[in-house]
Parts: sequence; C-alpha cells; structure tokens
Amino acid sequence: MNSIPWYPAAFISPIPKLLVASLSEQGDTVLDPFGGKGTTAIETILQNRNAIYCDLNPFAAESVEGLFAALDYVMQEKNGLENERERVISNIPQLDEVDEIIQTYGVNLEIKDWFHENTILILLAIVKLIHNDENEGNTRLLLIRKLAFSSILKFASSQQGHFTYITDNCKPVQKREKDAISLYCDKIEQIIQASQEFIVQYKLAYPKTDLKIILKNRKIVTGDAKDLSWITDGSVDLVVTSPPYLCSQDYIKTMRLMNLFFENRKAFDQDINQEIGSRAMRRRKSDVVVPKFYSDMKMVFGNISRVLKKDGFLALVIGKGKAKVISEYDIIADLIEILQSEYGLSLLFRQERRIGSRVIQVGGVDKESILIFQK
Repeated sequence: MNSIPWYPAAFISPIPKLLVASLSEQGDTVLDPFGGKGTTAIETILQNRNAIYCDLNPFAAESVEGLFAALDYVMQEKNGLENERERVISNIPQLDEVDEIIQTYGVNLEIKDWFHENTILILLAIVKLIHNDENEGNTRLLLIRKLAFSSILKFASSQQGHFTYITDNCKPVQKREKDAISLYCDKIEQIIQASQEFIVQYKLAYPKTDLKIILKNRKIVTGDAKDLSWITDGSVDLVVTSPPYLCSQDYIKTMRLMNLFFENRKAFDQDINQEIGSRAMRRRKSDVVVPKFYSDMKMVFGNISRVLKKDGFLALVIGKGKAKVISEYDIIADLIEILQSEYGLSLLFRQERRIGSRVIQVGGVDKESILIFQK
C-alpha cells in the first residue's frame, strides 16, 4: 500500500512499522501530524491501532483517502474498476475536442507544455471518468481513480529529470509520448492487489477483529501541524512522524502537475506560504530562516505535548540538509533541546541511519536520526 502514491522524501515503511509495534498496543491511537503519503497511517491500521493523519498538502491527504477507499472497495466487493482499460479507451477524445474538454473541466492549458498531445488525450479520458464519478456521487471510485492518476503524472510527463524540475516549473524541452493507458491501468491493478494483500495480512494477524471498525475510526485531516486543536487533550498514545528537513523539500509544489488538472488555488497560494522549512527558503538569510523554523516547530511540539497521554511516546525521524543557509546550525541537537527543556519530554533513544544513495533526495540529506521521547 505504501508504494502506491507518488510522493517525495517519503518514510520507508519498516521505520513506522517497528515504532508502532514497539511503542503502542492494539487499540491505541497513533498520530502523524506530517502524514505525507500515509505510511504511518497504513502501518498503524495494519497493526490494529487507530490512525490520525494530518498534512497541510491537500493532494497528499486525498491520496491517503484513496488508499482507504480502495480497502473499502475490495472489502465490499464493489464493481466499477473492472475493464478499466476499455473504459478509458471509450472516453478518449479527438484532438479537436481537447480545448473544449479543458475548458469544461477547468484544466489548465499548461498541460500542453508538460505532456505530448497523444498522452494528453489519454489523461483527459481519465479526467472525464473522475468527473463522471463526481457527478454520480461515487466518492469511492473517484478517490481511487484520482489516486492512480496522481501517481502516474510524473512518469507520463515529458519532463524526465529530477522531480524538482517540476517543483521549480522547469518545463520539458522536447515532448515525448508516454503509454499513459498502461501506466494508469497498471496502477489501478496495483491498488486492488495491494488492498487485497493488506486485508489478508490483517485477517491473519487479527482473526477475531473487524477491519471495518478500525477503518471507520480513522481520521484523515488536511490541516496545519501547528494547529491540532481538533484533537482532544491527552488522547494520543503515540506520535510517529518525520517533520520537514529544513530547506530540503517543497511538498505542495511537487504536486504541480496534479494541480493543472484539478486546481486547488488555496494550496498553491496560501498553503505554500504555511509550509514549515520549505526548500524555497534556502536562499534567504540564515538568521531569518532557522529561527522561523524553530518557532514553527515549537508550535508543533506544543500541540504534540498537549495531545499526548502521560507516559505517551513521540518518535521523531529527522535529518539535516546541506543547504548553506543552515550549515552553521546543529538542527537536530537544537530540536532535542527544545523538546526536553521547553516541553519536558525525555529522550529515551537516538539512532542515526544512513540513507541509501538510491533514495537520497534534493537537499543533500544523506543521514537521519530516529529519536524516541516519552512524556
């Protein structure tokens, strides 16, 4: 399930899997306030705990809802995704219909800068299916199709450089046709198969419990980690999260292509400015960037301390980038000091891990620390 959504700098699943197993019990509540692609939430539910997910990025939160919609779909043995290839083919428009469809569905004309014209025809056919789901009130299918669509856009585009080319709006020089039908249909198949495997794993581990109940208890919220006022004081047993690595990523901007097809102006205007420690700040002055990051993280830590139960745990996975603006600061040591001195959390465990060269992302983060605190 964790490999389905496309998302930058994602948690690898063994980390939250081990932390959830070690630091909580069945039926406990586990929070990830920087939920991203939902790795912590997926591992939490797979281990029969109650998941609370929060992320500022609405595209990420919707993808996570798509994952859980797929589980609901498989458990209820619903129809609607069989013969998906034929369904897409039957909706492919003619070239002379493209502009009309773009206008009808509010698609941004900039898609013509990113995709080959034949690829656009396939993508618009999928967009039509998604809008049909919306018109018919079929939220489950809409979320699953949107999840698949979002997950293939980077690979269907003509920009094959690092994903930050898309983040930074560097359009491709040459258009390249991609087999978008196969990309999309393979992703739909992966979603269904992964959901089936997830359900089998859960039933083998917890044969006497009902997965539907634990799924019903989930909370998936698009929101700011600096404001968790919607979570009751002392109601969380464990927080497992990986906050932004300062000046390393621009998470919302990585979803630029999805925003061209399903525009969310709030996300790309207001929410970008609310991102904590964004990569966009890497060229600003260090005496502004770093204190602002610490101030934002103090707000997050204050919320975490409030919602954690007494003796509850915070598992924090964080790394330090190599941007020049932060080179003179020991970010991790400073955050540890803040948590201990200002919020009274005790550091129980610290382990550094190297990140394999295959997965090192922008920002030069090649190692990260796993920190465990107790309230």
